[in-house]
Formats: sequence, structure tokens, C-alpha cells
Amino acid sequence: MNVPAIIHPNGLPARQMMATQAASNNGVGYATPEPYRAGDRFSQELGRWNPHLGSADSDYLRSRDSVVARVRDLTCNNGWASGAVTRMVDQADGATFRLSARPDWMALDQSPEWSRDWEEVLEQRAAVLI
Repeated sequence: MNVPAIIHPNGLPARQMMATQAASNNGVGYATPEPYRAGDRFSQELGRWNPHLGSADSDYLRSRDSVVARVRDLTCNNGWASGAVTRMVDQADGATFRLSARPDWMALDQSPEWSRDWEEVLEQRAAVLI
């Protein structure tokens, strides 16, 4: 009994032709000169995607002012956005960021007692500001 099959233009059954191509052409099912699928300029998924290749600075600095203004406006007027930014800052810096002043009393030509007194005064002033 003959099973119906779709015939490829070269005369072989299409299923057999696709298996042969997939095995010999990087698994993409068609001939490609690129070693990686992401570099293929003719694929259906990525063929028309041609992003600008530039440094991160040049991409960001072009629109930095509008990005900063939008983020500031969003964090001032949206509690969720403000909470997200606060959480990210806390993860980077820590929620209990505080000054730990340790002056080099020998380099400053002072006494160790002066260093301890100066440290206490400075940390108290910083605690008020933070």
C-alpha cells in the first residue's frame, strides 16, 4: 500500500529532504553560511532585525535627559515604581547605609584621642543627614 507523501521539487519526499537538510545545515533545515542561528540574516525569525551596533554609552547618552526626567516623574507619582527603585538601591547599597569614619591620625599629625573624638562627632552629624 502506498502512503501519500508531499514531494520536494528535487523529487524526493519532503520529510526525507527536510531531515537530510537539518542534519547537514546546522539543524536549521536550510542552507546557511552562518555558524550560529542568531547570525543568520535570512531566517524568518531574525532576518529583518538589524539593530544598531554602538557602545552602551552612545546609545544611552543620546536620550539620557528624557530617560532621567521620565524616571523621576514616574517614581514621584507611582508608588510601585518608587518601591522598586528603593528596593534596587537597598540591594546595591544596603538598607542601613551609614558612615564609618576612620581618620589616619598619624598622617594628619594628631593624637589617637583626637581621632576617636573626631570620628564620633562626624558620625553623629552624618546620622542626622542620612
